[in-house]
Amino acid sequence: MTSPEAMQLYPEGTPGHIVERFLQLSSFELVLTDRIVDEVIAALSYPKVQRAARSTVTPEPWFEDVVVSSQLVPGDVEIPRLSDDPDDDQYIAAAVQGRATFVDTGDPD
Repeated sequence: MTSPEAMQLYPEGTPGHIVERFLQLSSFELVLTDRIVDEVIAALSYPKVQRAARSTVTPEPWFEDVVVSSQLVPGDVEIPRLSDDPDDDQYIAAAVQGRATFVDTGDPD
């Protein structure tokens, strides 16, 4: 996962379709921490994300459905710096803590 601004996590976009599949089929598991959840919720209220969404679905309650279906980990695993943006390392740390098989970030680093 990448920063919420870059994810443009909204129901009608490609990431949204992937998450809808997650919610409907439970074909994979999403690993989140409280910090990641807070960051995404804050980003969903950004005007540029609201404009990009152009959806009839309200993003915050939609994302709450995602959170309820996700594996929440404490987010207290320390990892060496791996990313150009140190804030992005929290996603790798969550994946490690959640024992994720795959990590999809969309970031080149």
